[in-house]
Formats: sequence, C-alpha cells, structure tokens
Amino acid sequence: HGREAFYGFPSYAAFASLVRDVVGDLAAPAEACAARVRARVLRLARTTASATFGARFPALGAAVDDVARDLADAKHASAVAALDVLLRTQRQPFTLDPLDDDDEPPPPRDAAFRAQPTASPFGSWNRPPPPAAKGAAAARPGRRDARDFLRAKVDRYFEILERRVADLVPMAVDMYLVQEFGHDLALRVAEATHAYSDGAIAGLLAEDPDLAARRDAAAALLDKLDRARETLDDFAAARAFDVDAPAARG
Repeated sequence: HGREAFYGFPSYAAFASLVRDVVGDLAAPAEACAARVRARVLRLARTTASATFGARFPALGAAVDDVARDLADAKHASAVAALDVLLRTQRQPFTLDPLDDDDEPPPPRDAAFRAQPTASPFGSWNRPPPPAAKGAAAARPGRRDARDFLRAKVDRYFEILERRVADLVPMAVDMYLVQEFGHDLALRVAEATHAYSDGAIAGLLAEDPDLAARRDAAAALLDKLDRARETLDDFAAARAFDVDAPAARG
C-alpha cells in the first residue's frame, strides 16, 4: 500500500494504540491452524504408508514415518514463517517492508504530501477534510465526533482484515505445508534409499515374522482344502458313474 494510505487513520499512533496489538493476537490462532494441518497431513501419510506396506514391512514403514515427520516439520516451519511475515505486514500497514515490532514507520516525505488525496482500500476515507465552515458552523468538533470517527475506522479496518486473514492464512498453509507434500515425500524416500546399503535395504524389506507365519499357515490350510476338494470331486464322480451304469445296461 505504502505509508501514504494510512488505512484512513489520522496517524500511526492512532493505529498502534487501537489496532496493532489486536492484530498481533491473530498470530497464535494462525499458528494453531498450521499445527492442526501438519498433524492431519502427517496422519494421512502414516495411514497411507501403513495401508500400503506397513503391516508387511514394519521396518520400511517406520523409515517412511521418520521421513514423513521430518518433511512435515520442515514444511510446517516454512508455513509458520510465511504466517509471521503476513501478520507482521498487517501490524505495519504503512510501509512496503515488514518492520520489527519495536520499529516505527518512516516519517512522511513532507507535510504537503499528506494533505493530498491518496489511494486507499477505504475509497474516499483518506481524502483531506473539506474546507472549514464559516460562522457558527465552524465550531470545533467535539470528542464524541472524534471517537465515532475512530470507531468507524477501526470497524472498517477489521472488516477488511478479517477477509484478508481468512483468505491468506489458509492459502499460506496450503502453499507451504500441503501442496507437493506427497511428491516431496516420494523424493525424500528415494534419496534415503539411495544412501542405504544392500544389507540395509534387505532389512527394510524383511517381513514381520508373525505375519509370515500366519501366511504360511494360511497357505498350508489352503493346500489341505484343495486336496480335500479334489478327493470329494473324485468321490462324487465315481458315485455318479455307479448310479448311471446299471441304467445304461438296462
């Protein structure tokens, strides 16, 4: 926006005393949103890995889980950093560059510049005041009028801030934490496997002993059932022949 927009506030001091600290309170909910998304993304990755090969290859599943957790941590840190820049910008709306919380915005270029109409998201709110009225109408506005004026500015600012934060916080979390997570996870798993020795790969692909024993028992039972079925089929065929043979001779 640039410092000249001022969002309709008469000065930076008015904005800082009425709005700035409240904007700072949005940091904790925004970071909580990113943390919840991180937990859901990590849970989805673990569920997918477990359903794909976790039960059969527990060592491989544990390795993928470690890679997914490290990736989720890195992406979560990037999302939190982006949210921090976003909210610092909202706390310092009078400069193009985010400032530290203790910094003050630079002074205006000159006094005449501040008296000129400026572009603002509030339309005509930043236009200079109309010429003072003459006579009795030239009385100085009271404190109540000034309070109403500032209240309107604060309300309008938070209307715009609400829409902006509602759009930008999910967008930042999605861009830095969700998008490309599966692709990046596949790349990290591939990079990790390239660093493993043949023995380590064999260890990752070692089946769970209990699962292997249950599979062997199931295979043996299936073999018995197949042989029993063959025996029953032979008995049924011989029985049918014994019944049909006398009828054919008669």
